[in-house]
Amino acid sequence: MNSVARTTLVVVLLTLTLTGCWSKIELNDRSFITSAYIDLGERPGEIMLTVGSPLPNRLGSIGNGESAAQQGKSYTSVSASAPTIPEALDKIQNDLTRKLTWGQTRAVVFSADYATQIGLQELLEWAARNPSFPLRTYVFVSEGNAREVMNLTPVYERAPAEVLRKYGNRRFVGQATVKDLAVATASGVGTAVPLLRTGRKPLISENNKVSPWTGIAGGAMIQDMRLKGRLNISEAKVVSWAEGNLSEPLYDVLSGDGKFDYKLSRLKAKITPVVSSAGDIVCRVQLSAEATLESAVSARDVTPPAELHKLENQMNAAIDSDMQRALENSQSAGADILELGRRLEWRYPRLWSRLKKRWMQVYAEEVRFKTEVDIRVTHLNGEHEPLWTIREAKSE
Repeated sequence: MNSVARTTLVVVLLTLTLTGCWSKIELNDRSFITSAYIDLGERPGEIMLTVGSPLPNRLGSIGNGESAAQQGKSYTSVSASAPTIPEALDKIQNDLTRKLTWGQTRAVVFSADYATQIGLQELLEWAARNPSFPLRTYVFVSEGNAREVMNLTPVYERAPAEVLRKYGNRRFVGQATVKDLAVATASGVGTAVPLLRTGRKPLISENNKVSPWTGIAGGAMIQDMRLKGRLNISEAKVVSWAEGNLSEPLYDVLSGDGKFDYKLSRLKAKITPVVSSAGDIVCRVQLSAEATLESAVSARDVTPPAELHKLENQMNAAIDSDMQRALENSQSAGADILELGRRLEWRYPRLWSRLKKRWMQVYAEEVRFKTEVDIRVTHLNGEHEPLWTIREAKSE
């Protein structure tokens, strides 16, 4: 092949990449599902599926110069009740002019009732057979009906799906994806999923109108694809920290002489199962971080090393207490949220082969935890004493 022929071939190949979508369905004939909400169905044994998607005709300005926002929301949702997800999806599809597509799905929300009674296994089964469904889709559990989350007011974002995606990205109480659930299920262990709570409150962005609002309420403990129990925000934070799945958090510590707020950074965690010669299983959970004192609402001078050490001890004790409560709750609920079973398999494969079938009983009744927290205050941000204390001293 001469140089002219080679050049012609390259140009042709590059031109082919500019011909648009290679799918049989054009983009303007598709509707991209960005979020899905799963509740108990209208009849026993049914599932209520709600899908949210953007409205392309309202994402920009329209012909008469009036903004799309003035015409209504730039997103919508459609619901259907059926015995299975495919049947519910088919009912929804029958009434739409566009072909539904899962490739852009960002979040799936289950109601607590559905997660407790039915479980999450149907979604995993369906997702495993549909390669277009993103395994990195974030998973949440809602205290109320999941479809109510779709009604939240996206103050800073364009649509509810973007709000949920940002919740997952921020890792305020950790994150969980469809892939995480699948791996945990295959390993016979549990996991923690962010828990949502929906309410109503006046919003300035909506002219102080009382509007739907959805926020993080804590964590949902999942085992065997069912909701087993709940964690409050402090417990959910420390569990996510232990799993290496927490962003830089802010902790407040109350003492007898004031309140101190710390911003943690360089978070580290180590979970080590140890089996004694007697066969006892002890799980050692080690947490460490550096802390910056963000605020000190107290007349106490924390600059002396002895006082700073007291503050560190108070914070370590508070975080250790959160970890202990979370682990006790997980044992009572029967949910291996730290995936101890999988770690035990790595270190003691023969022991795990004997315990696997009755692991949750062993976890709940026989496993003991030893927690260690080491937080070092490394920065005081120049705030050695409250500003008003300094002013009072100068005025005397």
